[in-house]
Amino acid sequence: MSDTLSIPNGASFEAGPDGLVLRHDGDIEITGSPATSIAGIASAGNVRVGDGVSVSWIEAGGNVVLGASSSAARLEAGGDVQLGDSAAASAIDAGGDLSASGDLSAKTVRAAGSVTAGGLLVAESVEAGSLSASAGAQIDRVHVREDATFAGAVRLGDATADGTLTIGTGEAEVGTARAARLVVDASELTAKGLQGAESVSVGDTRLSVDAIIAPEVNLAPTTQGRAAVIESSADLGPNAIKGGFSLADFADFSGVDAGEYLAARHLVALGDAVIAPPASVPEATADSIEEATAPEPAVVDHDALEELDELEEIEDLVEVDADPPGLDPELHKRLVDVLGRMEGCYEDEQPAAIGELRGLISAGDVDTLRGDIARIWKDLLAYHQQRSMRIPHRVTNTFNTLNSIVRKA
Repeated sequence: MSDTLSIPNGASFEAGPDGLVLRHDGDIEITGSPATSIAGIASAGNVRVGDGVSVSWIEAGGNVVLGASSSAARLEAGGDVQLGDSAAASAIDAGGDLSASGDLSAKTVRAAGSVTAGGLLVAESVEAGSLSASAGAQIDRVHVREDATFAGAVRLGDATADGTLTIGTGEAEVGTARAARLVVDASELTAKGLQGAESVSVGDTRLSVDAIIAPEVNLAPTTQGRAAVIESSADLGPNAIKGGFSLADFADFSGVDAGEYLAARHLVALGDAVIAPPASVPEATADSIEEATAPEPAVVDHDALEELDELEEIEDLVEVDADPPGLDPELHKRLVDVLGRMEGCYEDEQPAAIGELRGLISAGDVDTLRGDIARIWKDLLAYHQQRSMRIPHRVTNTFNTLNSIVRKA
């Protein structure tokens, strides 16, 4: 016996080249897959579509439920949107919350409330009140007005949260991530830039990052890897990170323009306004479901990181020599202090380059030191290469400081 088809007053059916358009002021429910293609569904109330149904568009004043393996090129709801397993839509606009029990694949996602994905979230653009992706995400641009939480394997192009942005377990690749509070607990994170209006906190994570900027940067003792620039108002404390130069020191030593370096990574200087949504995304007009493309992986400036090595705490400083004639005593003390930190890294054998530095500093010959410092650095690198030794991080760090002091003297 066939199911009864009940057509209420006011319902309309419009035939078009792409199929039927169903319109009704009340609720609309499609429980099975019709023999005729459905181009669109318009309802002032709620819309429920069963499993395995494909429509071009859905417009509802209330809530929308899209069953498992169903699809819609465009889905607009005044209320909440619920997607079943493997349900997909090219463009989703929800006036309330959006939830997907499984994977969520779309080009553009907009929700006034929360977005929750039980499976992998793949989209070109996501704008929402809050976001939770517990099984991985691949998003070009994401902006949430409150908190965003990612777990699993994550690839983000540009991510902004007005509240707390958490990048949790798994490996993560990020272009730029910015938030009021940025929390990183991923096993590995590659990023061009991390910025917090209030703080950036990193746990047991291996980093490969161009720049981290926040008034407060918290690195766990188990945080490892590389960060060329760490700009913070507070002391970092003990950590095993490589690099961590201030922006000014990094710019002085590398010769890059600090403003251009930040702009290329979509970052701002410490103290400037941080939170801003990404550029607006045009409305999607796809007539059929297309797979959303994953963002390009973050490209980190490894040239800026390649000479950094494991941090070694060196506390012993050599005794300050008597001030050479004609050299400012404070400048001489700073030079000897920096040199002592480098000398403390070599217990068994002092490289000839370090001895040359000692001679020039003891003589107060800053002009010669300034002219020869690049060549001395190359000699020091050659010393380590000939012995198959990696140059200690503290040596790289203090040599950068020495170069900055000499150039400004």
